[in-house]
Amino acid sequence: MRVPDSVLRRLLVRHGADLVVPWWETLPERIASLAERWGVTTIEPIDRGNTAVLLRTDRGVLKLTPDERRSGEEAAALRLYAPTDRCVRLLDEVPGALRLEALRPVDRPITTGEAGRLVGALHAIEAPAGTPTLASRIDRIFDHATRRGTAWAHRRDQALALARRRGPAVLLHGDLHPGNLLLADRGLVVIDPTPFVGDPAWDLADLSRICTGDVDDLVGPTRASSEDVRAWARVFAADPGT
Repeated sequence: MRVPDSVLRRLLVRHGADLVVPWWETLPERIASLAERWGVTTIEPIDRGNTAVLLRTDRGVLKLTPDERRSGEEAAALRLYAPTDRCVRLLDEVPGALRLEALRPVDRPITTGEAGRLVGALHAIEAPAGTPTLASRIDRIFDHATRRGTAWAHRRDQALALARRRGPAVLLHGDLHPGNLLLADRGLVVIDPTPFVGDPAWDLADLSRICTGDVDDLVGPTRASSEDVRAWARVFAADPGT
């Protein structure tokens, strides 16, 4: 079993060579140790994601990252969202590695009503004390977007202005794009939460562009407004006129 070089390239962009290179050199030993610990007998790399190595196994999906702090934060977020049953289930964890339930790709249209109910359930969770704010995360998000050459990376000032407005604030998933939506037997669920507190419309911007139906149905189960969702969608659009 060999992890694709494309995964390594994405990890280098996200985490930097100083952290990734020595970790990558010991990756086979790490995988073997986790396979023994968790009773895994089959392993297949998944060529997706920018922050971690993903492995499909007979006992769920293994997620390994050189950033142990981030892995711990993700595990805490998954436990926080567990009562909603609208997030991937955390099966086990060790520093730098998670074992997650296996999910399947979304192979059907998602309606705005369905997406709104999903996000509304997530937003109903109370933010723990000390959760960072959206405004405090904008620079980090846009610094990363600049390194990746993302089309909207130059709209930092617009994003900051939106993030600093007064209005309702909820616990956000933080990275709710179509790639972080998957299917379980119980329905649509999210993966990869990076929670912070802020405008509920933030979590709906990308969904408004890929769901079928009216934006009003998307915001209905949430505290977001249609106008705010459209404003954030313009920030993240490849063409700001759309």
